[in-house]
Amino acid sequence: MAVSKTFGVMLVKPGMRVFLLNQIFFLTLWNLDFYTMAQHYPCETCKLRAHYEKNPKSFRGRFWRWHINFCPGFKAYFTHQDEQTKADLREKYHFEKYK
Repeated sequence: MAVSKTFGVMLVKPGMRVFLLNQIFFLTLWNLDFYTMAQHYPCETCKLRAHYEKNPKSFRGRFWRWHINFCPGFKAYFTHQDEQTKADLREKYHFEKYK
């Protein structure tokens, strides 16, 4: 457990190291297996994306749809999909970029 006057108490899981830099905590995983795991994209579980799928005309849904036009994370997620998945995403979200 690490304590900071600014941030209070922060729990640290086993296998993690904590570096204190200007009272900001940075966590890194101790083992290198984390870096060799399959790529996981937060786009798959994005809450805004879920709002779009539930109600595309909601403010959050429209914001997410606008955001994917320039989001580097969504670009990485989209370009690393197979061709069938890309076609499905294009159709589902009316997405025409990165052809």
